Amino acid sequence: MSGDRHASVFASGCLAVGALVPAVGDSYPALRVGSTVMGFGSAAQLLPLGFLRRNLGEEEIVTAVRVLSSPRESELSWA
Repeated sequence: MSGDRHASVFASGCLAVGALVPAVGDSYPALRVGSTVMGFGSAAQLLPLGFLRRNLGEEEIVTAVRVLSSPRESELSWA
């Protein structure tokens, strides 16, 4: 497999299969296998940053990384 799109599809598939394995198999080994498969899919977290570096200028990268890493409203604590 080569290319960004193929890597994203592969990573998304790993995340989906990794979540499905422990849901179907009700055992500790199934949980470990699912976690291992999801580990391969976790590389998808870094793919958007690679896309940004290739396609944006320096100032746009700073803005995009801020948007990607900003907390969601549900994660903010106002108390």
